[in-house]
Amino acid sequence: MLPRRFTTKIDQCHRGWLGQALGIPKAGHNGIDLVNDFFAVELKAKLKAKDYSINFAVNADQVNDFPQTYGERQYYWAFMKYTLSKPVCEVVERDDLEQLVTSREVWCLPWTWVQSFPISYPKRSGPFRYVPIKQLPKKETMTIFEQGKGKIYAPRDTDLEALLINRALSYAQEEDQNTSFYYEEES
Repeated sequence: MLPRRFTTKIDQCHRGWLGQALGIPKAGHNGIDLVNDFFAVELKAKLKAKDYSINFAVNADQVNDFPQTYGERQYYWAFMKYTLSKPVCEVVERDDLEQLVTSREVWCLPWTWVQSFPISYPKRSGPFRYVPIKQLPKKETMTIFEQGKGKIYAPRDTDLEALLINRALSYAQEEDQNTSFYYEEES
């Protein structure tokens, strides 16, 4: 599969997974990735593999443009690290990308969090704020939610954490034994 095609398809796969986990539908157009009446989430995903960049590129214009476009909501960045069962160069068009994903970790962070990173102006594109993976908050400072092959880290004492706790409790009350969505409480 061509790398650009892979990127488009895997991004769609991740948005679907995260949208379902959060209970926030995908936006039906270019712009922010997930949106409902209360929340808006922009997803940035990076494959954890040798020779891949260790920075998330955040378009600096999105920081101001999305809140102006979508109005009063709570805005979050979702920074995802993921792994695949085979190298990207071996992925073919007929592969089910969701089946190839072996793990995901997503940090949902308040919109203003990225403003601590300087704006860079690369020659051919930009402006961008580059967020190093190593700068994501420590897992111990977040509430952890698990669903399937993924973990979502939500900031404590936020409405997003409350949303995920309610979803986890709702799933726990369902009789469907195939559902696995739970959270770890503070220690």
